[in-house]
Amino acid sequence: MKKNNEIVSKNNELFYKDLFQNNLEIMLLIDPETSQIKDCNLSACKFYGYSYNEMLNYKITDINVLTQEQVRNEMQLAKKEKRNYFYFKHRIANGQIRDVEVKSSHIHLDGKELLFSIIKDTTDYKIYDQKLRIENSNLERIVAERTYDLEKESNTLKRLEKRWLISQKIAKVGILIFDPKRDKFWASEEFLRIYGINKKIESSSIEYLKSFQLAEYNQMLDEKIDDLIMKHQGYEAEYKITRENDSEERIIHVIGDVETEELDEDTSFIFVIQDITELKMSEEKIKESEEFYRTIFEKSPFGISLNDSLSRKTIEVNQKYADILKMSKEECSNIDWISITHPDDIQEDLENMKKMNTGEINSLTMQKRYIRPDNSIVWINMKIVPIINENYKSFRHLCMIEDITDRRNAYMSLEESELRFREVFENTTDCIFIVEKGNDGQLYYKGFNPAEEKSVGLKNSEIYGKCINDVLSPEVAALVSGKYWNCIESRSVLNYEETLNFLTGVKYFSTILIPVKNQDGQVYRIIGISNDITKQKVIEKELKYKYESQKLLLDISVNFANVIFEDIDNLINLTLKQIGKFDKADRSYVFFFSEEGSLMSNTHEWCNEGIQPEKTNLQNIPSESCPWWMSKLRNFETIIIPRVSEMPAEAHNEKEILQAQSIKSVLVIPVIFENILIGYMGFDSVKNEKNWTEDTSNMLKLIANIFGNSIHRKNKILAMLNQTVDALSTSLEIRDPYTSGHQKRVANIAVKIAEEMGLSEFQIQGISMASLLHDIGKVVVPSEILNKPGKLSELEFSLIKVHSQAGYDILKDIEFPWLVKEIVLQHHERINGSGYPKGLTGDKLLLEAKIIAVADAIEAMVSHRPYRAALSIDESFEELMKNKDILYDTEVVDCCIKVFKEEGFEIN
Repeated sequence: MKKNNEIVSKNNELFYKDLFQNNLEIMLLIDPETSQIKDCNLSACKFYGYSYNEMLNYKITDINVLTQEQVRNEMQLAKKEKRNYFYFKHRIANGQIRDVEVKSSHIHLDGKELLFSIIKDTTDYKIYDQKLRIENSNLERIVAERTYDLEKESNTLKRLEKRWLISQKIAKVGILIFDPKRDKFWASEEFLRIYGINKKIESSSIEYLKSFQLAEYNQMLDEKIDDLIMKHQGYEAEYKITRENDSEERIIHVIGDVETEELDEDTSFIFVIQDITELKMSEEKIKESEEFYRTIFEKSPFGISLNDSLSRKTIEVNQKYADILKMSKEECSNIDWISITHPDDIQEDLENMKKMNTGEINSLTMQKRYIRPDNSIVWINMKIVPIINENYKSFRHLCMIEDITDRRNAYMSLEESELRFREVFENTTDCIFIVEKGNDGQLYYKGFNPAEEKSVGLKNSEIYGKCINDVLSPEVAALVSGKYWNCIESRSVLNYEETLNFLTGVKYFSTILIPVKNQDGQVYRIIGISNDITKQKVIEKELKYKYESQKLLLDISVNFANVIFEDIDNLINLTLKQIGKFDKADRSYVFFFSEEGSLMSNTHEWCNEGIQPEKTNLQNIPSESCPWWMSKLRNFETIIIPRVSEMPAEAHNEKEILQAQSIKSVLVIPVIFENILIGYMGFDSVKNEKNWTEDTSNMLKLIANIFGNSIHRKNKILAMLNQTVDALSTSLEIRDPYTSGHQKRVANIAVKIAEEMGLSEFQIQGISMASLLHDIGKVVVPSEILNKPGKLSELEFSLIKVHSQAGYDILKDIEFPWLVKEIVLQHHERINGSGYPKGLTGDKLLLEAKIIAVADAIEAMVSHRPYRAALSIDESFEELMKNKDILYDTEVVDCCIKVFKEEGFEIN
């Protein structure tokens, strides 16, 4: 399986390299800082007339004959015309100056920014275009001037028309001519093919042409066509159309221009259209694949080099290739491979390369020796694949090498002598072990080499001669013995990957089992050669982590983009759980600062199973109690503390706080909105010490920004609602001084009851809002009745009772996130149905209305009124208890009395 994956990987590498090198487009990679040409393809070498090595010696400024001022002018003109390409003049090897069109984009390779440029030779195109225009103009003049001799000139005209049509077909451009005076269109066959029109054009309006374009291009093309019609100003543009016959989207390049006859001033509009969809797709694929190809090239476990077939010079190598030769990449560049080949291998190499260059063989696999700069010999397994040019000749070849020195030495030792085998066995970096089949049908270890001892954490003396089942755990023994028996019974070499759990930890191996036969042809011994691929597996896990973290970040972003106001806090809590579990943290939380920044409170928290919540203990903490912490947060620094026990001396306050919560490691990320610190997000590790990677930290920073934006949006909505509530509440208190502050006191009592009942923060906010507005309907009640010192008559009381419905009517058009208007309507309803305005019973009442009813009642009883004296708090409790489950909800009454008696709450 591993070899198959390697072959696929190699083929992919060849494919993407070949895609760049053999692309028909002229392609350059340029250092934007030095203008040095870093790489080019075959088409570039052919166009400019230089060899590949000569091209790499040039700067782009050596080839571009325009002055710096002319280059700047062209870039400004391209920006003005909204072009993503530039027109320059390049000098080629024979001295000719060619007009070129250059499209460039920035890419990142090996941590460096390069300019990827696609060059298009427009010299012949411009000459052809000019000739085409001249020829077309001549054709029209001939028709106008020689109508009297039409028959005589018809053959000439037909010939010119045929050439014109053939030239369009060759250039793959469509022509559309619109004669506004005669209200007629003329379209070439290529135009109809590009637009997918299978019938004659029926409409003669410019709108017909515009109907094919995608909506996002409407404004731009409308302006250009208007300029063409009104100002006779030509244009050039790229945009998308939808074909008529199959609804396929295509990208087209259009040049629109105007032609005016000199004699009768007739005007025609000419559009030259070219389908550039495949070109655009190719450009995108090149951009996508370049980075992929470069990553594969550099990260390959095999050494890779690109060589010139004729000169035998090395063009480029990866780091693995340089490491095998114990040279730097720079030292490997431009060397003749013969100069590093062992003399005894040169003749055979030359013969094989000749066969491959002439096409006699398609590829070459061999084992050979290279000589390193320190004169040491390295045995390599080499695979060579030719890269074919347009003449079907090999002009370059791709070489992949693997250092098999240790492995070859091991094989040679087995064949030569036991002594030689022992030397290799003891000194090779490959892990080698020996297993023999005993007479009892069991498998026994007969030796580990030092590399294997180090890898698995077992000494050779500890395992020699022992049964596998006595050395390994039952799970590991069952796993490996199955492989060993498979090798013995099949009598063939076995390759596989395995995961084993040793005393030193989990290890990953790529293993080869080699059967050793006796004189009777029976396998009695197995020699195993293993490579520790743990680091490679770790890299794979890191890549998987990056993918999963990006997916998590995308899901969180989508959730917050669609969240409604009332769900913001719940979504933050859910997200803390998601990222806490993803990061394997014990606790994740968010703190927000008070408006002036002097206090901080834990507003959201998630705790893993078995972890004590701390949210209720971390409210309204002075910010300056954590000076070291705050100094870093104010500088927008991320705080990573892998070991709380080793925090610096200046962080002694923070260290004490964290250790009091048994926190071993912590990560803190500032929550910022519009360059202002509004809070922070934290992750605690309580059970074990933990560190955080840069990738994790960067992902969590993005989530912190999302939290900041969401909380700001929530607070902004709350502020607007509070302003509305304050304005309405104040208007009532101005009219009724005897109940001044009544609504605020009711709100305080109702909020305490709701907290005691364990309601959510969102519900409590709604209760507070409704409490501040519960008597807003009294604005419709005459002041004489509201302020009357004596007892109200039945008629006067009936007018007072109107205020519940009136409050609902006042609030019904205001959009609250809570059922504020319904709560206001029900706050005088009673459990037994004796309340007003609708006489609802307990099971039909909102819980929030039941809470405000009790808060309203007790506040009214302990407050002085002109028509009666205030009751004591104990008398009020007796009244509530007497009417419990009659007028008022039992649970609400119990919680109300509890907050006064047990928690010491007082009405301010």
